[in-house]
Amino acid sequence: MRIFKECNEPAFWADPAAGFARLFAADERVLHAPDGALCVFGHAELTALARQPAVEGVAVSPGAFGPHGDLAAFFGAGLFAGAGPAHRHARRAALAGLGVAPIAARGAEIARLVQQALADCHGAAPFDLTKDLVLPLTARVWAHVAGYPGEAVKPLARAVAILSDPQAEIAAQAAAARQVLTLTRAAWQAGSPFIRVIGDALPSGADPVPLVASMAVDGIDSAAAGLAGALAALVREPRDTVARHGPEPCLEEALRLAMPVILSMRQATEDTACGDIRIPRGTVLWMWWGAGCMDPAAYGGPARFLPRRSGPRAPVFGAGAHACLGHALIRTVALPLIAGAFGEREHLLADGPAHPDQPWRLSRLPQQRVVWSGARPA
Repeated sequence: MRIFKECNEPAFWADPAAGFARLFAADERVLHAPDGALCVFGHAELTALARQPAVEGVAVSPGAFGPHGDLAAFFGAGLFAGAGPAHRHARRAALAGLGVAPIAARGAEIARLVQQALADCHGAAPFDLTKDLVLPLTARVWAHVAGYPGEAVKPLARAVAILSDPQAEIAAQAAAARQVLTLTRAAWQAGSPFIRVIGDALPSGADPVPLVASMAVDGIDSAAAGLAGALAALVREPRDTVARHGPEPCLEEALRLAMPVILSMRQATEDTACGDIRIPRGTVLWMWWGAGCMDPAAYGGPARFLPRRSGPRAPVFGAGAHACLGHALIRTVALPLIAGAFGEREHLLADGPAHPDQPWRLSRLPQQRVVWSGARPA
């Protein structure tokens, strides 16, 4: 088994789908990582390992960020870092706020926020899909759902952008983490029903603020990546695509092609195996969800946009006990967003090529300029 060195090359991150296609053509589905961990690429391997109780989150070391122990504690409160009963309790509490039923009850409110965001970007000038539309919208929706005041939206979005950028300075990330915690605690003290529900679902006496603050960072960043990635995929399809196939099938297929969460980390808490590959306790697993979305063994012609295709639901936000909990929220935002962005009278068009993501960003935020069809001659 060779070492997966491609992840150190900028060309891989410029076009990871092509890199994954080369892996699958060579029947390479599990490789060694450069740091001694295991890289898992195949859809079947990813989903099988994700469902194994022995595959858990990777605990954040208190010294992971040098003198910034508060930053390590901030990331350590995330669901992705948990394991065992503590993680199960926290996940159930998070679902109390982010489950299908509580999000569906806010569907009309969220649709109004989507309509306002689209109206804010309306006009003749091209605009950036992520920076001008999706990120502000995602932060506004999260603040609304979680009970942050309106004036917290912009500082929350700025702090999340810093915390989601692995190239940001550690001191800047630590300051951003403190701001998210401050904003979250203020929302809790002001009586946020969302935070209260999560707090009530946690073990008695547990502070819900660190969990909700971590959820805000994960939720805004991954939702923005999914929504922007889906729109970026759809702007390159024929203008009647959404009308012919419907928003829901188009969303599922666009998310698969966008690969919004390309990679996450897991760790074996016990000796386990992946097929005939033994995985000793303590082994870190690089779970390449983006590759699983493009595996030809699961999706015939994986590079083609085929709404209503057969096959399993793509693991766009992971799988198993550590899968992203924001599926209901993302879909509740995405469906009115797609309907508004690709309507019968006006729709978004790509204005130039998409630019590559920066390396080692776990979520994929496309840089894509777009323009309304009415701003261009037919």
